[in-house]
Amino acid sequence: LNGIVDRKVASVEGFKYSPAMKKFAEGDKVWDDATLHTYLEKPKDLVPKTKMAFAGLKKEKDRDNIIAYLAQFNADGSTK
Repeated sequence: LNGIVDRKVASVEGFKYSPAMKKFAEGDKVWDDATLHTYLEKPKDLVPKTKMAFAGLKKEKDRDNIIAYLAQFNADGSTK
């Protein structure tokens, strides 16, 4: 997940995304703060039929903390 914050959805070359995630990515969607919050709360509500086996995080503070953590890393794994 290095570099996911503000990256285009389903844009990592060679990664096998589900058809649902590819469809969701249409229109140049980006993993911005708002989209990540919605996804982390309930992934299957944002991307129906996704392969993601994660039920989500109910607490907003937990989602805030995860996004803040992910935002620290560049795509190459170095910190910002």
